[in-house]
Amino acid sequence: MEMYLTTTDSIIRARGILLLGEVLTRLTENPLGNATVHSLIRFFTDRLVSVEKEIFLMKRRGAT
Repeated sequence: MEMYLTTTDSIIRARGILLLGEVLTRLTENPLGNATVHSLIRFFTDRLVSVEKEIFLMKRRGAT
């Protein structure tokens, strides 16, 4: 699923985010296993680190 959430194609990325949202809204009906939860945590943590790096680089270049 990572490919669909990190692609530069905004249409594909939007569909991936929509799918992820649907999965998350149904967690009470079908709870995720530990491995899946850890995978999602790792994915979102990596994305946050990537965003922080991008913000740092943009500030360094004076883009903000």
